[in-house]
Amino acid sequence: MKPASLIHFTIIGTLCFGVQVACLEGAPPVAEPSKQVASSGQQVRVQLEFIEVSHSLFTALTAGAGGGVDGTELRSKVDQLISQGKATIVESMLCTTLDGQKGTTDSVRQFTYPTEFEPVSLPPIGNENPRPVPSLGIGPTPTAFETHNLGSTLEVQVKVQPDKQTIQLGLVPEIVYHVGNQIWANWKGPCGDTPVQTPDMYAMRLNTSVAVRSGRPFLVAALSPKNEAGMADFSRKWMVFARADLLRDQ
Repeated sequence: MKPASLIHFTIIGTLCFGVQVACLEGAPPVAEPSKQVASSGQQVRVQLEFIEVSHSLFTALTAGAGGGVDGTELRSKVDQLISQGKATIVESMLCTTLDGQKGTTDSVRQFTYPTEFEPVSLPPIGNENPRPVPSLGIGPTPTAFETHNLGSTLEVQVKVQPDKQTIQLGLVPEIVYHVGNQIWANWKGPCGDTPVQTPDMYAMRLNTSVAVRSGRPFLVAALSPKNEAGMADFSRKWMVFARADLLRDQ
């Protein structure tokens, strides 16, 4: 006789809380490897800075930022706030790649967790076991797993324009935290507890395409970081500055 099955668990996917900025309307998305254009051989260094300020300071800064693509003045104001202790650089990402090519850099921990479980099973009923004995049962057993990167990742795509000053950027940065677990069921057996749980993750993502001037900082996004409970803290903002430098031979 087959073992009695009490419950079957199937858990697919990861709960994720975060902020995502969609691609600008009409802007070209980051090219897939098979669609990359020919390279001119020029190298471009791309740097992203994540700088934290209060929401009120962010509002005051951007209110007078103007509509130009040169964010040098705004970045200088943020530098003053950093020196005054009113702003903090929380992360910097940098990647150098060839014109027309994609580049990726990451600083991550690979976090693996189960997504599917075999059901709880009990010993077969027979002469020695006239009825199921829960204490002799086998708890839920993981059978499928998924891996998620925790930390920071940056993917860039660059295209130098004919004027040799304007650089078209495709940017896909991501910062992911593991902030806790959700327990869906808990098997208690003679060998201990076997929780059926999935991780909660907080992600800050940006997926956009912009055109910048070489060597000039540009504010591309503002994200809301997590609080101690792992939820969005709307009282703070992370200003995301991008800068692309066309590297030339000295």
